[in-house]
Amino acid sequence: MFPYPSPFRARLAAHPKTTIGVIVLAAALIALGAVMLGVGGPADTVSLLASLFTNSRERIFFVGSSYDVPAGELLRLAWEREGIRDAGTFRFTYPCVKGIKFSFPDGTAIPCDVGAVIALASPLEVVPALDAALPITIFVSIGFIPEGTTDATVIGSTTVTLNPKSPPPIVQNPPEATPTPAPSKSRTATLTPGERKVATYEFPAGSTTTTTFVVPPSPTPNGIADLAANVIATGTVDSSGNAFVPASTVQKGQQAAIVFDASNRGTGTSAPWNFVVNLPTSEPYLFRSGTQAALLPGEKIRFTIGFSDIRSGTTTAVITIDPDNALKDANRDNDHASATFYRVPD
Repeated sequence: MFPYPSPFRARLAAHPKTTIGVIVLAAALIALGAVMLGVGGPADTVSLLASLFTNSRERIFFVGSSYDVPAGELLRLAWEREGIRDAGTFRFTYPCVKGIKFSFPDGTAIPCDVGAVIALASPLEVVPALDAALPITIFVSIGFIPEGTTDATVIGSTTVTLNPKSPPPIVQNPPEATPTPAPSKSRTATLTPGERKVATYEFPAGSTTTTTFVVPPSPTPNGIADLAANVIATGTVDSSGNAFVPASTVQKGQQAAIVFDASNRGTGTSAPWNFVVNLPTSEPYLFRSGTQAALLPGEKIRFTIGFSDIRSGTTTAVITIDPDNALKDANRDNDHASATFYRVPD
């Protein structure tokens, strides 16, 4: 049957011992606009695409779900650390994205990419600024830098969606009423197919990706949706936790990743739906997404799911769309897709 129509937000739940990071790239138009993925899970829950950790002994993670905040308002990021006993500092960072800036509540600017050293207190309080007309979702991170070094050895990330401030209402006298010409009975307004910008997303500090779509064909009366899953690539998340790297082999300690599409190949609009991914972690874990918005015929969405603690040897991740068979779907055979990994044995 990877889901994304218009500007949307994604949130995923993580296993207490397995941190799941997800980026979401949309390649379609959804009539109702932005849609948010459901979240849930234990206190260790980390958001979509979000917080990846280096191993089970040392980690940094954000508590709760992804964050959604209007620009200019105080953002409180609850975070915790486990197993970090060495001397060192903790640093808050965010990617350089046009129109986005962060500062501390006292007005001290936090430079992008470089970030700033923070205290151990939780929650971390920062104030985001956004110079853009549409919401933008990015990843923010907290990293631990051991004393005497310059690189972070443990990193935790979460998604933050920044919303532009609404302009104040303009009060004015209503214009005089003017006659409205009767609509022509011989013409019907239609959408013109063409490429349009949907949204911009960051995988925590990687390059900016602009998603576009072509206006899909109109649903056929009484048409049936056909949601399908298709694996695009397998690989790893780089050592900084910032980018997907295509690869067929995963080294010990690396974080594996899957890129896959979910699309509607049918002739009718789908109902809202969800998907699950059976991840080959050392302790088997079934990731379940939140509810996704309906897809028009021809629409598709791309997801990247990163995860740590992958089992050694040859393993397989299985993606299933509409796992409960709750939707009317023209072809159940293409609801499944699998991705094979090879992790170098211990």
